Amino acid sequence: MSQNLINVILKQAFRETNLKQLGRSPRFFDVNNPVDLSHVGLKMWSGFKASAFQSEMGCTLAVDNIFKFMTTKTCLERIHEMRPACHSAHQWQQAVKLEFSGRSIIADWGNKRTYRVDDVDFEMTPMTYEFVWNGQTVKLAQYFQTVYNKVVSDPNQPCFLVKMGDQHHFLPSEFCLLDGVPDSIRKGAGMRDALAMTRISPAEKIRQI
Repeated sequence: MSQNLINVILKQAFRETNLKQLGRSPRFFDVNNPVDLSHVGLKMWSGFKASAFQSEMGCTLAVDNIFKFMTTKTCLERIHEMRPACHSAHQWQQAVKLEFSGRSIIADWGNKRTYRVDDVDFEMTPMTYEFVWNGQTVKLAQYFQTVYNKVVSDPNQPCFLVKMGDQHHFLPSEFCLLDGVPDSIRKGAGMRDALAMTRISPAEKIRQI
């Protein structure tokens, strides 16, 4: 009982410091102050993971620093980058589906949630996908402009099919970032500098916590 209470208190404390929980695990990140690593095509969120559990010594609290990398390039930019290497529109669309299907993406709006891409739909765009919001039928582009002040620059961009609860929804690829580090960046020399920022001393860990 005590460990459950401590976990509830921890989550509330993190939320009150404006840290955002990603997923269901007790992992909280400072999404409003990303570390700029644009020289290697990345940005990084710093954060903490914490949990209480029963050990031989009693109720134990574990807190540690964690980091999350994501690309500075939007998913739509990556989709456009892939076009010149393909000989036909069909080949390009298949390559894009292979690149993104099953991948984790980060929503670059609101609470910065992560989603798993089930499919990339080239027939569904922010201008053609409609749903009911506040009792009215709205287009996806209109919804993002009204709620998040994000304007769609490419009305013909493909949308990502993702699952939210028991339902599937579409997201504009322009407003999504790839979660993690692409292989092209991971194999580059700049990745060493990026990883160096995650290696902090015990004294610095304690100070941040």
